[in-house]
Amino acid sequence: MVTATVLRRGAIQVSDYRCSAGPADAPYVEVHQGYSVSYVRAGSFGCRTHAGTFELVAGSVLVGCPGDEYTCTHEHGFGDECMSFQLEPAVVETIGAQGDAWRTGGVPPIGELMVCWVSSPRPPSTTSATSASTRSGCCSPRASSRR
Repeated sequence: MVTATVLRRGAIQVSDYRCSAGPADAPYVEVHQGYSVSYVRAGSFGCRTHAGTFELVAGSVLVGCPGDEYTCTHEHGFGDECMSFQLEPAVVETIGAQGDAWRTGGVPPIGELMVCWVSSPRPPSTTSATSASTRSGCCSPRASSRR
């Protein structure tokens, strides 16, 4: 997984995630470290959360709540690209999104967002990534519970 911090301003961070995992890569449990909204730009992956199992494709959104576990799989293909927005608790409180809104897991593609993203420029290349990892995790800052 290649990760680049695209923007960090106060209580908001935007990160570009590019995962190269495929069907042969073993899934593992990960933990959301904070509130996050991750937009799937390209590719697809499966995601198991407490809220259910989701097949996330381009246009889908992965919603993260601090402490929630999730497992990503790539049974149907190789790799994905996500733009992840990590929000500090103060931002979440300010926008008024509480409780169950952060525990939905996955949201299906939204046509208006797909059109908006396609018409906007792609983020900068991650070859100068601010941090990189060889693990194949997906879309959101996390900690693996596998040792």
